Amino acid sequence: MKHTDMDIGFIVLCPNRDVRQIRNTVRSIQHYTTREIICVVGGDTSPSEIKDLKPISENVYKGKDTITSLINTGMKRLKHKWGVFMFAGSILKPMVEKRICRFVESDKDIIFPVRDRKMGFVEGSTDCLMINKDTFDLVGELPDVKIDKEDLNDFEVAKLMWCQQAFEKGCIFKGIVGIKIS
Repeated sequence: MKHTDMDIGFIVLCPNRDVRQIRNTVRSIQHYTTREIICVVGGDTSPSEIKDLKPISENVYKGKDTITSLINTGMKRLKHKWGVFMFAGSILKPMVEKRICRFVESDKDIIFPVRDRKMGFVEGSTDCLMINKDTFDLVGELPDVKIDKEDLNDFEVAKLMWCQQAFEKGCIFKGIVGIKIS
């Protein structure tokens, strides 16, 4: 399937509410595509801060205080078949959408970038992670977990738990090398 035929929306995760980073990411996406962009901010974002973000993106939603809650909120609000995640501050490079879409063979494919020699979904980057909305609904939300140990990363533990559920539902994780994001 051609990437132009796919029903894709972008979800910009904004845990720190840095307007400059959000603007840069949204502009980089708009430079290469006319796809809808959703911005999801943390739970401590004030109504006036959300209002300040509306000129950048009409679709600004409030999550809670974890990255997983931002992802879950973005997928709940997504009006498209596929969601591509990016963190505020990341810059989408040319041809990324086309490269990601080339590897989609089924709705149960979960596409993620291989960066910095991190080849697994759990420890890998979430920038340009692409998930089908129906598959996400089937697997369920990423859990909100709080680990009180220094050597464990809350987000990675949540991704590991979600990954196990996705495997049980027949999902296939595909790490893609060469996706350019800065």
